[in-house]
Amino acid sequence: MPARRSHTKSRNGCSNCRTRRIKCDEAYPVCGQCSYRAIDCHFDRGRPKKKISTATLAARLRKSQSPEIAQGATPKKKKKATPANVQGVIIERAWGVSSPASRPSPTPSNHLDSGTQLSHPHPSLSEHPDSMVKLRLLHHFTYVAANPDTMSHPRLRYFWAYELPAKAMTHDPLMDALLAFSALHLHILTPNDHGLSSTSHQYYGTALRKVNQEIANWSTDVAELTFGASITLSFRAAFSWQDPCMKNTPYTLPLQWIHLTRGATTVFIMSQQTKVANIGGPMEVPFPDTSTIPLNDDPFELLKLALPSDFDSEEEQTALYKTLDQVSIIYRSILGGADYLPGLARLTRFPAFLDPVFLRMLQEGEPRAMVVLAYFFGVMKEAEDVWWLNGWADHEINGILGLMPEECMVFMEWPCRQLVEKNREGVRLGLEALFE
Repeated sequence: MPARRSHTKSRNGCSNCRTRRIKCDEAYPVCGQCSYRAIDCHFDRGRPKKKISTATLAARLRKSQSPEIAQGATPKKKKKATPANVQGVIIERAWGVSSPASRPSPTPSNHLDSGTQLSHPHPSLSEHPDSMVKLRLLHHFTYVAANPDTMSHPRLRYFWAYELPAKAMTHDPLMDALLAFSALHLHILTPNDHGLSSTSHQYYGTALRKVNQEIANWSTDVAELTFGASITLSFRAAFSWQDPCMKNTPYTLPLQWIHLTRGATTVFIMSQQTKVANIGGPMEVPFPDTSTIPLNDDPFELLKLALPSDFDSEEEQTALYKTLDQVSIIYRSILGGADYLPGLARLTRFPAFLDPVFLRMLQEGEPRAMVVLAYFFGVMKEAEDVWWLNGWADHEINGILGLMPEECMVFMEWPCRQLVEKNREGVRLGLEALFE
C-alpha cells in the first residue's frame, strides 16, 4: 500500500478559508476558493508569497461576473442565496451604508454586468436603464478602494472607499469622475469589454465639463466637492496609459495627467482660501526635510553638467534646472523616508510644481525637457511597490526614448538603467544595447 501523501497545512490563508476550515491555495490577491464563490478575499495575516498572473486574475473576475453568480446562485451542494439577500449585500457593499468599524469581516459581494437583471429589482433600478451600470461601477470602485491590498494606508483607504463616494451622492461632477475612473479600471481588468472604454470616456467628458463650469462659477458651497472631482479626474488620467483600446496608438507625453493635476492643485488653493477644503484633509501629508540625504554620484547634478547649455533664454535654463532639483528632492524623499507617504505625495504632486516655462518646453517637445521628465519617471520606478504606479515608469521612459533625437540618447542612460536594475526581466525592455 503506497505511503500516504503528506499534507501541507495552509498557514497564511485568507480569512474566509480559515473561517470555513478549508485549504486555501494562498493565491494573491484572490484565492481559488473565494473566486469560486465570488466573494471578497482578504489576507489579514499579510501578503502570501504566491501571486497569480494578471490573466488569471482577469479570468477569476470574469467568472465572478457570470449571470449565474450575479443572480444569486452559488456552487452546487451549497446553500442557495435568495435574490433579495444578494441584492442587499450588493447595495450595502456598493453604497457603503454601514461603516467600516461595523463590519467584523469582509462582506460577500458580486459584480453585476450591465445586462444582468435581479429577480426582484429595486424600484429605482427599474425606472432608470443605466442605474445598473452605475451600480456596477460604483461597487467596483468601493471594492478596489476598500481593499487593504490596494489601499494599505488606513487614512487613504477611508478617504477613497467611504468619504469620497458618500460625498458623490450629492454632487454629480464627483459621481461622474468616480464612475469614469471605475469604468477605465474595470476595462483594464476585462479588456474584451469594449463598452467600458466608451462608458469611461463619456463619464470623463461629462465630469470635466461640469468641473470647468463650477470653477468658472466658483461657489464656496461646493468647493470641497469640486476639489474631490478634480483629484479623481487626475487619478483617472494616471491610469489612461493602461487603456487596452490605446495600446496600438503612438506614444504621447502624459500632458493630460500633468494639466489635470495642476488644475486640481489650483482648485485646492482656491478651496483653502475659502477655508472649506475639508475633503482634502486625508491628502495633506507633512513633508520632512530630505535635502541633507547624500546621493552617491548624484545623477541630477551630473545631468546639469552634461546637458547642452545653449538655451533660447535664461528663463528656460532656470526652469529646467528648477524642475530637475524638484525631481532630486522626490528621489531623496523616497530613498530616505521611513514612511512612504511623503515620497508618494511628492510624486503625485510633481506636476503642481512645474514651472510654466518648463511645461511649454514639454509641449513643444524640447529634448532636454523630455530628458528631465524621463528622470522623474526613473525616480518613480523606486516606488513601484504602490499598485497603481506599477509599470507606469516603463511605459513613459520607453515612450520618451521613441521621441528622443539620436544625439540626445546618451542623456537617457540613468532612467534606462533604473528600468534595467529594477526589473528582473530587464532584457525584454530592449534597453541593453544602450550600454554596450
